[in-house]
Amino acid sequence: MDLVDWVGTERLIHHVLEAVQGGVMPGIEVQYVAGGERYPYPMILTLLVYAYARGAFESSEIESRCLSEADFRYLATPGCPGPQVLRMFRRRERSQVRSALVRLFQGLVGSLGDPWAIDPDAEAVRRLEAAVAADNLALDY
Repeated sequence: MDLVDWVGTERLIHHVLEAVQGGVMPGIEVQYVAGGERYPYPMILTLLVYAYARGAFESSEIESRCLSEADFRYLATPGCPGPQVLRMFRRRERSQVRSALVRLFQGLVGSLGDPWAIDPDAEAVRRLEAAVAADNLALDY
């Protein structure tokens, strides 16, 4: 389910940024990744949460959408990490990704009310599992 269908692109971006900023620890400025490349920690977290909220689970698809879609490109500034970096970040920071997704769904349930009554924790876990499964499938082929 693409949450843009429920709330629109701008509102979803706002909710995602709010959810990520509500949990990022002060002082975490940069995530160092393989190959010596550096990406802002909040940017990678925001990009993954937004992608999962949009129903984009495979890391290669997220990278592709960063190159072709304005909303993904905006969130990936200064540059989109590659699929390997996204997978590594998700593995290392799984609890932070999950927590940000839970905050996102809690905020959406609060603003959308009863028609969108879901369990934020269960939905966060479901989307994380979908991302892992999508990447595992992509790596198998």
